[in-house]
Amino acid sequence: MVELRWRNPEGLECTAVGFAPTLAMPATRRAPYVAVGVWPGGHDNQFLKKHGQTIGLADTSHKLDEQSYQNHLEKTEAKVGQLVGSSFTKAQMPRLTFRLSL
Repeated sequence: MVELRWRNPEGLECTAVGFAPTLAMPATRRAPYVAVGVWPGGHDNQFLKKHGQTIGLADTSHKLDEQSYQNHLEKTEAKVGQLVGSSFTKAQMPRLTFRLSL
């Protein structure tokens, strides 16, 4: 597994999400091209329960009310669980940028 991190303009450490056209990547991270996604802002998601030391895509700002946010979060977590299965733990997924098969 490869984990990429960078510092945003405010000096906060951010995790990067990788996407790639390879079966080594989790199903939720497969894409037709290699790409990296980062959130350059801060802890801008007012409904995120735990703000860690690092910034991630879960910290992005949005215009959802709290109930809508919770509904979308629950559906997303359930679907990701189905797609990823037991290949990766919940703790590994936010830290996984790329998975390479050797």
